[in-house]
Amino acid sequence: GFFLMNKERLGNFIKEYKFDISLIFIAFTVFVFLLLNFSIKYINGSSMEPTYKDGNILVIKKGKSIQKDDIILFNAPKSWDTKEKVYIKRVIALGNDKLEINNNEVYVNNEVVKLSPKICEGVEDISITLKDNQYFVMGDNITLSNDGFEQYCKGNSEVLITKDRVILFGEEFIKFGGIR
Repeated sequence: GFFLMNKERLGNFIKEYKFDISLIFIAFTVFVFLLLNFSIKYINGSSMEPTYKDGNILVIKKGKSIQKDDIILFNAPKSWDTKEKVYIKRVIALGNDKLEINNNEVYVNNEVVKLSPKICEGVEDISITLKDNQYFVMGDNITLSNDGFEQYCKGNSEVLITKDRVILFGEEFIKFGGIR
């Protein structure tokens, strides 16, 4: 049969299909490289507008370690009381950063990072230093984002995301228009 080749038949087979075998090997190598270094995600919702709109397709270049301003996909804590299983947000603060929220402004290491048009009433200001495995995340569309700041406004003490909840992180590589 086909698999019971002698050396001569194998040599002829390789000569005849050398180009095809090379092409398949190259395609496989490229596929594995892309799979290991990039991830494709569909944007569902408006919490990251205007950067990413509902229906955008985003190719994320996977990072080696989480950095400020990275895109992060994570499982939200149960206390966020949401139907969404996986969130996409931006990292605002990470381990060893000092996070403060007061007067509806978010400060990281004493610098204003986000000014919120939201008014949070009846909540106390917070000032914490994040541990190595903690992240404070926000959507780019702060008025419509269920994120760390929204949870703060609701009085939820669980405003940080821990590393064990992180599914994927990195930076935008390519963004495609919406398909809706």
